Amino acid sequence: MQQKAFILLVAGLALLARPADGDLDATLFAPTDKAFEALLKQLKLTAAQLLNDTALVQDVLAYHVIPGDALDADDLKNGKSYSTMLKGKKLKIKKNDEGVFVLTVAGQEVPVKIADLEAGDAIVHVIDEVLLPLESEGGKAPAPSPSKPTTPTGDGCTYTVKEGDTLFDIAAKYDTTLEDLVALNKQIEDPELILPGDEIKLKEC
Repeated sequence: MQQKAFILLVAGLALLARPADGDLDATLFAPTDKAFEALLKQLKLTAAQLLNDTALVQDVLAYHVIPGDALDADDLKNGKSYSTMLKGKKLKIKKNDEGVFVLTVAGQEVPVKIADLEAGDAIVHVIDEVLLPLESEGGKAPAPSPSKPTTPTGDGCTYTVKEGDTLFDIAAKYDTTLEDLVALNKQIEDPELILPGDEIKLKEC
């Protein structure tokens, strides 16, 4: 079976990282097809639904790119944090007798499965998880913000939007889909624009 998502991701990352002069010099961490399938299953989304959230997709892609240096496994330094193309977000490298691992701000420790693939002037390292740039200010994973409890309604429950929330995040948290949330909340004219204090009706909770 061909790794279609893997091939497309490498192409997308290369395009994202390529500067105006056309010369690409970067380190790419590329998840496998199975990694994407696992993420979609976890979030209960289809690939089309995920791709509809263009801002999220761009952030996730950018978080897989270390610009400016094509680093093979030997060049990656144990304990060093590298800035990614996602502004303010870093990946930390861990190396031991078991191999090379990528540590994310979300607390993931992802092993490099295949190292040192060449993609033009870039170096690609294959990983089996999608790296998630979930972090609050100060370098710590975000803790749940205090909010009023969900309130039962005739159709399930409602959720009060907090600062930084997206419909995508809310759908993942409450085990539903973005499409179902939009269908339940006719008052939302633009799914990409929700504000703190908005009441979102949930399918289930």
